[in-house]
Amino acid sequence: MMITSIIVCFLFTGCIDPGFWNSDEDEWITEEYDDEYSVDENSALHVKNVNGKVFVEAWNGSAINLTVFMKVKERHKEELDEVEVKVNKSGSDILIESQYHTIRRNVTVELRVKVPENVTVESVET
Repeated sequence: MMITSIIVCFLFTGCIDPGFWNSDEDEWITEEYDDEYSVDENSALHVKNVNGKVFVEAWNGSAINLTVFMKVKERHKEELDEVEVKVNKSGSDILIESQYHTIRRNVTVELRVKVPENVTVESVET
């Protein structure tokens, strides 16, 4: 009974941000870009994404094709500048990683990776 009273108090006294309940009122802002990265037949791919989905598919191209989709509510649009997707190559290993330079995670990052059939997908973390 005590917990119910506290929740009702928060709802009727305005202690909770109305945007918390009506988050669909904001417009979505999206950014998209894609790039290709050369690989050799012994390459191994590693993907790390913090806040979003990862799609990996084989294709008959000779390079890794990466398409990045970032999405955020308009009220958090400044956070787009705090997120980047880095691609690092070390020897035959390739790491694709989303990095947040803030503790907030309001930006969703979706990675779509097309991988040549001769490249090994070693790990995918989300």
